Amino acid sequence: MDALLVLWWKAAVVLAAGAAVSLVAWRASAATRHLIWTAALAGALLLPLASAVLPAVPIAALPALPAVVNSVHQPALAPVQVAAPSPAPGARLKTPPVNSVHFADAPVNAVHFALDWRRAAPLLWLAVALALLLRIAVGSLQLRSLARRARAVTDDASQRLLRETTAYLGLRRNLKFLESGDTEVPLTWGSLHPVVVLPLAASRWPDAQKRAVLVHELAHVQRYDAATQLVARVACAVHWLNPLAWAAAAAMRAERERACDDFVLGAGARPTDYATNLLDVARAVLRDDAPAPALAMARRSQLEGRLLAVLDPRR
Repeated sequence: MDALLVLWWKAAVVLAAGAAVSLVAWRASAATRHLIWTAALAGALLLPLASAVLPAVPIAALPALPAVVNSVHQPALAPVQVAAPSPAPGARLKTPPVNSVHFADAPVNAVHFALDWRRAAPLLWLAVALALLLRIAVGSLQLRSLARRARAVTDDASQRLLRETTAYLGLRRNLKFLESGDTEVPLTWGSLHPVVVLPLAASRWPDAQKRAVLVHELAHVQRYDAATQLVARVACAVHWLNPLAWAAAAAMRAERERACDDFVLGAGARPTDYATNLLDVARAVLRDDAPAPALAMARRSQLEGRLLAVLDPRR
């Protein structure tokens, strides 16, 4: 229990420091702020490992002050003997009747159950953390299943856009370029073996919209956002009791999407056109149900802030 409390406040200090640095860097790029939040979450994630590996620093306690007792010596008094009164001649001693004595009923076989929170709290923390980690693993399996059901994008126009986009970003990593009817929004996942999946509706998109989508998704690949997303999710699983961890992960996701939006605008897309593309993609999404490890292009929960950033006239 004590170790959990120490871990909680240490993580809170690290994440609060990250929030302070992010506030100071409010005029920096979204990529820089994303890096700040990633570093804070990674630091919080490494705290349990550091506590287990690094030796504890002993802290010397202050010596205890000697107790001062003021003793007052008084002369000893001689014991006084008091003689018991002798009964009068002819008097008889009366004893109370036996039936006048009452005994309280004592509980028989009383069992008291008391929950020891000092032992239960670590078990509860571990159970929830394992459940959250299991959710990450299940999401990864869902993405693998989605990739197996998807088909490769082979038409000449899409392949040409893919080559142009990878050349623009300087991306030299091998990736899978797929399309699937199981998703309504473009998805990207995978750190070592990246996968980009477009919805079937993408075949009807104009080239400008498809190019903007590819720049956004491939920017995730170039930035290794799948790896940083995994760090954030594991940190939230370990520090699920700490609300600062969840707030930091949400801020990191928002800055990540804005950083990839900056790539799209830097590639020459007009802000109004790109904002329209985001709205079109989000309009087709019935709910934010993409598997958690995936990087979805247009989650409705993040759309408002992104549109305001894209249409910011100070760009």
